[in-house]
Amino acid sequence: TSVYTGLMSAAGASEKVFEYLEIKPTLQITRSYEPDTLLSGAIEFRNVTFTYPTRPETPVLKSISFNVKPGEVVALVGPSGSGKSSCISLLERFYLPDKGEILVDCIPINDYNHKYIHRVIALVGQEPVLY
Repeated sequence: TSVYTGLMSAAGASEKVFEYLEIKPTLQITRSYEPDTLLSGAIEFRNVTFTYPTRPETPVLKSISFNVKPGEVVALVGPSGSGKSSCISLLERFYLPDKGEILVDCIPINDYNHKYIHRVIALVGQEPVLY
């Protein structure tokens, strides 16, 4: 009976996975720039304002600007809900800013091929997640 319970639980979970796989992205990917050389790694946020689509009345970032030079180590520090993870999500193009611009090597991130950005920019979370 314990095996059957485990199988039913896995079947329910796999149903949710397939549901996620069938979701069509709302982000329109129209640009396809891929540099011939590796990125140097300069990152710039210019007056970035952002709200999550599920909470449009609650701004997460308000006119945030900062630069990260190639090879520079930067820590985003602040209390929970202050926008640290949101900055990373915007850099990885999981979302688009409401206002402002994000540049990588002086080129707007929206000009890059979406898959290229995911090949060259990665996130290593601070907490392990088990799947």
